Amino acid sequence: MTNSFTNYSWVFEQLVSIQDKDLLDNGNGRRGRASRITGGDALLNIFTKLQTIYNDPSHQTFGRGGNAEAQQFATGTLGYYAQSCASYADLSAAAAGKFTVGYAPLPRVNRGDTGGTSVGGGSLWIMDNGSAQKAEAAWEFIKYVTGAEKQAQWSMETGYLPIRRSAVNLPVYQNFLANTNPELIVAIESLRNSKPSCAGSVMGVFPKARVIIETEVEIMANDPSVNPRQVVDRIVSQINEELALYNRTN
Repeated sequence: MTNSFTNYSWVFEQLVSIQDKDLLDNGNGRRGRASRITGGDALLNIFTKLQTIYNDPSHQTFGRGGNAEAQQFATGTLGYYAQSCASYADLSAAAAGKFTVGYAPLPRVNRGDTGGTSVGGGSLWIMDNGSAQKAEAAWEFIKYVTGAEKQAQWSMETGYLPIRRSAVNLPVYQNFLANTNPELIVAIESLRNSKPSCAGSVMGVFPKARVIIETEVEIMANDPSVNPRQVVDRIVSQINEELALYNRTN
């Protein structure tokens, strides 16, 4: 059986938070615009461990993101891979009758790490298009879809975590956790046990930054001569250039 540690930037961002470190300056981009990467040492810790995993004979690389790993995992030939709990519904359906899917928290990078995970997934927002009527309608929809009952339904049918504590406390959701998907408690507790400092980073070039990170990690995975320090230096240099350009033009 093979194993695969996903080349997925979102996972590496989580591993920075688990170390209780910021990826960016200015309070991780939350006190002001991010202008540079400050989490190079945290990234180096991650990629040093990752290179050891990549060098293990049982490890197999499936490219970037998690889609290929998910497909392989569903066949029962991949022992583990790192992914969001949002993959629960698809994986459970694919594994039905073949094997049981289990969850574990993302691993600590270093002994004694005291950080935690941050939320992921999409967001809802209302843009000002000049129509008060449309804004009000959009607000009513957001209140509806983020209500406790709908959040519980959303979580039970997808594996995403509800954004409201009141949804977790609903009897139908408590029954779901007790009898249908007790493994989801792992994700809920991981988030509950996190610190406010682990809220995650904010920058205007996140899509580009994630491509840069995954590209450089992929190079290391396929070329044993590339060391983690080189990977970090290239990531920091490229993302800092993107941040400087973004801040000059926006």
